[in-house]
Amino acid sequence: MKLKQIEVNNFFNHINTKIDFDEFSSPLLVLGNNGDGKSSFFVESITYALFGEVRLESLDECIYQDADEMSVLLDFELNGQNIKIDRSKKRTKSQKLKLFIDGTEVTELLSETQERINGLVKLSYPSFLSSAILKQEDADFFVNQKPDDRKKIISDILNLEFYALMEKVAKEMRSTIKSEVRSEEAFLNTIEIQDIEHLKTILSNSKKQIRNIESKSKEYEEALKKIEAYNTKIQTQIEHREAIIEQNRLIKKQIESDEIKISTLDKDIQALNEQISALHAKKDSINQHDLDLKEILIQLEESIQDLNNANKLVTAKFNKANGKIHEELNDKAQELNRLSGEYDTHRTIASRKLRNIDELDSAQCPTCLQKVDKVYQSKLKDDLLIELNHLKSKTIEIEKDFKEIKKIRDSISKQEYEPLKPFIEEMETITKQIQENGHAKSLILTQIENENQINHEIELKEQKRNIYQENLNTLRTTKANRPQLQEVPEVTDELMDASPLTNELTTLKKDLKEQVAIETRCEQMISQCEENQKKKDKLTREISFKKRQLALLEKLCVAFSRNGIPALIIETVLPEIETTANLLLDKFTNGTFSLRFRTLETLKNGSEKETLDIDVFDGYQWRRFESYSGGEQFRISLSIRLALSKVLSQKSGLNLDLLILDEPASSLDVNGKDILIDIINGLSSEFANILVMTHLTLGEEFSNKVDINALKV
Repeated sequence: MKLKQIEVNNFFNHINTKIDFDEFSSPLLVLGNNGDGKSSFFVESITYALFGEVRLESLDECIYQDADEMSVLLDFELNGQNIKIDRSKKRTKSQKLKLFIDGTEVTELLSETQERINGLVKLSYPSFLSSAILKQEDADFFVNQKPDDRKKIISDILNLEFYALMEKVAKEMRSTIKSEVRSEEAFLNTIEIQDIEHLKTILSNSKKQIRNIESKSKEYEEALKKIEAYNTKIQTQIEHREAIIEQNRLIKKQIESDEIKISTLDKDIQALNEQISALHAKKDSINQHDLDLKEILIQLEESIQDLNNANKLVTAKFNKANGKIHEELNDKAQELNRLSGEYDTHRTIASRKLRNIDELDSAQCPTCLQKVDKVYQSKLKDDLLIELNHLKSKTIEIEKDFKEIKKIRDSISKQEYEPLKPFIEEMETITKQIQENGHAKSLILTQIENENQINHEIELKEQKRNIYQENLNTLRTTKANRPQLQEVPEVTDELMDASPLTNELTTLKKDLKEQVAIETRCEQMISQCEENQKKKDKLTREISFKKRQLALLEKLCVAFSRNGIPALIIETVLPEIETTANLLLDKFTNGTFSLRFRTLETLKNGSEKETLDIDVFDGYQWRRFESYSGGEQFRISLSIRLALSKVLSQKSGLNLDLLILDEPASSLDVNGKDILIDIINGLSSEFANILVMTHLTLGEEFSNKVDINALKV
């Protein structure tokens, strides 16, 4: 990875800071006081652009003061490709990420674009920190650990925890499969398989029994069918005989009913004939006086006309003599006479109607031929009584008026009344005669009305007689057309008893049901045995397969354990780290020092145990790392630390070529600083980009220097 450009906006304490690496050569010394933002610009900006991560928990904390948005632009070359990453973020919002490769934007969704960057860099965020960034306190971090912890550090750098995870998964799978095998073996022991051949023998015998029973049942059923056919024939004959007997009984009953109805109608017709004869006799008696009544009626009408004319003359004289008052008295008198006559006439007619209603036949009305019951008869009476009461009320009003007339008449002084007295007396006499003639006329009209009523009654009774006669004729015709009584046949044969055969057949069906149950049970048991055998065979194969899996998992558990593949990788990597560290240490010490890793230690009892010790050769002898001076230890530690970074980047498939030293001389004395400068200059050929950040002046040995504040716009 060769850095070309970094530009940040509102990132940590950088409002706008930019550096173009083409203007500087490596190594580059970055100067600035503590808090000026050296690490945030050269370390945090690179990790944020590459991985979207920084040392702070919240990315919003990286945004400068009150700014709303921060952005980082990182431009670099990697494996012959020019890569540019532009990452930004607003407060409380998600990140935005753009990726350009060789000038072409290949941005996708955030997660997909990040995966593409990870594929290019081939390092995770922690691995990048371990490989590319070195602080002074990190230099001796590895060598100051215990041997077991040194192995763990190498495992972490090489991402060997993957094998620990795989070991855990393999053990969990082994435990699960072991449990399944125990369970399946226990279940296998519970599967019972009976003697199938014995069950087949029972099944064969049961089938034979079923065939024999079915054969006998068929013979019995055929015999029963013949008996049923015979009994059906006899039963039909019996039912036919009983049907004829029942039909004869019904015919006799109908004939008897017809004869009763005919006798009753004969009597009713005879009674009606007698009533009609009596009415005709009564009518003849009335007809003898008919002419006399009509003559009398004519005379009465003429007399009434004469009286009315006389009354008019007297009234005219009276009115002329007495004036307007007596004219009104005369009108009242005439009205009184007229209403009195009408009242008498209506009372006579109403009284007659009441009598006729009392004499009505309860079967039908003689006028409309409708059925009349007591309720309707009572209603007619009530209507007539209401009519009479109405007439009485009118009469009372007339009498009241008449009394008023009398009062008026009495109020006239005797001097006025005397000249009128002859006229009044004559008017009263005429009025009395009119009333008498009107009464006589009403009596004659009543007699004429009675004659009409008799004629109506005769007509109704004749209609009723005709209806009865038609019914009588119909009954006689029906009686004549009645079917004749049939001769009842005799049934000599008797029904056959089928119960013995039925009982035998029931027994056979019961036996058949038992044999079918035995057959079904045997077939089910045989099928279950065959199914169990299949299950047992399948389970046996599965158990065998799982045992083979267990054997394989046992090997995987060993392979994934710390003494397996991880140990093998470490043993493979350690020589590379040792070789790379010796190359660096040779430069740092002008070929004086070399080192080696010792993985086994011989104990006092002669046995060996695993370890990871560091022995150093100073040109005279091999000594332990702890026995050297501070400056010598620093060179050795830095060689190992840089070797770890280079080997890690090489193992990831990436030649990182980037080394950032953050405050490497903060705790060194003057001699140590000189040694550090020599080491950094010696690393120029190993790394394309070396950045040294410090708040101290390390001397004139660095030709490329830049102040962080000079980069801020």
